[in-house]
Order: sequence, then structure tokens, then C-alpha cells
Amino acid sequence: MTLYLLTYLLVVRAFLAQTAEFRCRVDGDPTPTVEWSKGKWRKMTNDAKTRVFFDEAAEQYVLQMDQIKKPDAGTYTVTIENKFGSDTCPATLMVTDKEEDVLDWKAQLKKT
Repeated sequence: MTLYLLTYLLVVRAFLAQTAEFRCRVDGDPTPTVEWSKGKWRKMTNDAKTRVFFDEAAEQYVLQMDQIKKPDAGTYTVTIENKFGSDTCPATLMVTDKEEDVLDWKAQLKKT
């Protein structure tokens, strides 16, 4: 009779042509379904560039995207749902070709 997003996403930064990865941990009884989307309507599914899976070792749901390009930037949302309700968590993918952008972001994490 529960439903929880145990970890929340905020910002993911990825270099052009690299892999971006979103992860979250959820809990619920019954076990919730987990769905990733970009924007309001585009559901993320497995294809040549994208993988959606459960990492059993880390107990996390994962969205991975290869060969990131500028148009991949934007808001991605994880939605969890079971018969008792649903919850969502948005995260922003920022795509850059500048190493200092990623380093500045990592430095910001250490300050929080």
C-alpha cells in the first residue's frame, strides 16, 4: 500500500557523442511500473540508441542514451505507478562540448 521515489534526479550533463544516464530507485507495494519519457508525450523505449532497464546490482531503474546530440537536451521524466497512485520526477539533460561546463557542475555538487 505504498509508493515511493527513493532517489530524485536533478541535472545530468553529458558530452556530445557520449552516453547520458539517468538512474532512480523506487519502492512500492505492489511493485510499481517505471516509465521514462522526454517532454510530455515521448516515451523512451529500447532502440539502437536508447536502453531502459533495471540494474539489479544497484537496485535502480536506468535510462541510458548513446551518442548524445544537442537535440537530446531537455527535460526527462520518470513516472512510477501502482494501484495506489503515481509519482513523477523530472530531470534536465544538458549537452555540452566544453569540459569546463562539466567540471563547474561537479564543483557545485561539492558545495551543496
